[in-house]
Amino acid sequence: MEKHSVESSQDSNLFEDSTTSLLEDLSPLPRRRPRASLFWKIAICAQSLALLACIGYILRLPLSVCKPTIWSPVEKLQSFELKTSTPYFYNRSPYVGKEAERIDKLWEDLYDGKYTSFRQAMLILEAGMISAISSDEASHLLNETRAAPKAPDLYLIQLQVFHDLHCLNLIRKWAYMDVYSDQAVWVDGKIDHNTKNAFHVDHCIDNLRQSIMCTNDITPRKFAPHANERQYYVYPEIYTTQMCGNFEAINEWSKERRVVEWMMGFDDEWQRTRYNIGMPDPED
Repeated sequence: MEKHSVESSQDSNLFEDSTTSLLEDLSPLPRRRPRASLFWKIAICAQSLALLACIGYILRLPLSVCKPTIWSPVEKLQSFELKTSTPYFYNRSPYVGKEAERIDKLWEDLYDGKYTSFRQAMLILEAGMISAISSDEASHLLNETRAAPKAPDLYLIQLQVFHDLHCLNLIRKWAYMDVYSDQAVWVDGKIDHNTKNAFHVDHCIDNLRQSIMCTNDITPRKFAPHANERQYYVYPEIYTTQMCGNFEAINEWSKERRVVEWMMGFDDEWQRTRYNIGMPDPED
């Protein structure tokens, strides 16, 4: 009996163990998230945070970092390159001096502002190279312009660089007044600063002031030791390396688009009614 009882007990224990094992096998396994899914969620979160950080940084940037531009018909021609200026001082630049005929020609080639056939046209065109653009191009201008008097399908513009060069050339002539004495009106050996030409020079000086401050070139200029070994000090170099625009390409475009004299051949009545001004005295 005892033997049978022990065997029955053992059988019962075996049954319970097998049942428990079977139930464990049938119990639902814990759900595991795929590693790949977790990786992509982390990557997307990191990318979103990085994007938000970039947007925040850009919004904090001053406007000067990304310099806005005004539309220009030559903007696609504009390119930039590093250039080192030529150090002129006691060795004068070919663009200054007393050889009027030679030097005047150099300046005329820079902004091609020599128009002399029509007196009225000359009053405008001596201010520098004038270019003609189409009506479609004119529609993109920030400030509306006028058509040429004798070519109503062509519109007149002047690139700022050429007006600046014109002004600098005029100031150059006044700096060499012993060569260009006819630029001024003299009274008792002194220049009369209340004439039209004198006011023109004042205009040009301030035009260059405003243009330089507007361009706001922030290129660092370096200092160097003085050559005199007996007294050590440093001074700013007279040359610098700058990021320069492609002036030659812009100059060539402007010459190809140059307004010719017949386009500006308006009569006296046209000027009076258009600008509501009196004609200058022929003696001037």
